[in-house]
Amino acid sequence: MGKPPRLFFWIILGMLSTFFAEVLSGSDLFPFFNWWGLLVTTPLYTLHILVLSYVVFRFSKPRIYTLFLAGTLFGMYEAYITKVLWNPPWGAFLHLGGIAVFATIVLVLFWHPFMSFVIPLIFAENALTSSTETFSGLPKKILNKTPFILAALFGAFQFSQSTAISLLSGMANIGVLILLIFAYRKFTKGHEYNMRDLLPTKRQFAVLLSLLLLLYMTTGVILRPEGLPGIFPQAVIWMIYSGLFTLFYLSLKRSKTTETELVETGFSCRNLVSLSIVYLISLGIFSTTKGMGSMIVVWGAGSVFGIAMLVFSARDAFR
Repeated sequence: MGKPPRLFFWIILGMLSTFFAEVLSGSDLFPFFNWWGLLVTTPLYTLHILVLSYVVFRFSKPRIYTLFLAGTLFGMYEAYITKVLWNPPWGAFLHLGGIAVFATIVLVLFWHPFMSFVIPLIFAENALTSSTETFSGLPKKILNKTPFILAALFGAFQFSQSTAISLLSGMANIGVLILLIFAYRKFTKGHEYNMRDLLPTKRQFAVLLSLLLLLYMTTGVILRPEGLPGIFPQAVIWMIYSGLFTLFYLSLKRSKTTETELVETGFSCRNLVSLSIVYLISLGIFSTTKGMGSMIVVWGAGSVFGIAMLVFSARDAFR
């Protein structure tokens, strides 16, 4: 077996995270086709998912609770980088301790844990590696149907201004990802690399973590400096960080000693094409009827789900 094509895998993993988080939310419909998306947005998601994935796989097992808590730390970039947790550009109807409550719940407990971290990580391991560790702990009876249900849901709630833009965005971004995934699978044909083979080494992790911290310092100064609040709202964010780090640490310890059963998922290129078609059809159908109202419904349901996941993850961590 040759040297694992880590960089190739990292690029696709980071692009998957960017796609699920930015494109489906409508924040950036063409992140792979503009300079900001290529130089800032995609590197930001790539560094986050690589650093957190390394920690989960290095010190634990990727159980769903541990992955969720890692994803909440991912979502906290919306504080010092974008300042959204303090001052959302779309406004906030409820502030507590200087924190935009609804934005924080949606982004930290729902959107980023699942769309930026858990879903792209599971997808990448299933499509690009020989291992299936991230499926441990998931309901095995629904694994075969869930991807197609999710593909339809993604198309249903992707927010855009028009049907034409929605479809163009979907086809362009999916096209790039499919080409890269096919190229990767062709390049690695005959080699059985698992997820742990492809994630960073200890030295590479140190470099990636340094780059992530540098990105925090740079964007923290450049992006929306007027959104940085006084010391008390920042202290509230520090407390949230402390709570999430504590839960993540405890979950790592618990997951390390928990037995998990690996699942065969049977991914194929045909499945990838089928999922893409379902997503695009759903996107075309629902793009004519969507508005901010549908996004609020999605975020509301996601908030409830995220709070429930936090409760279940905390209970699991303290067992």
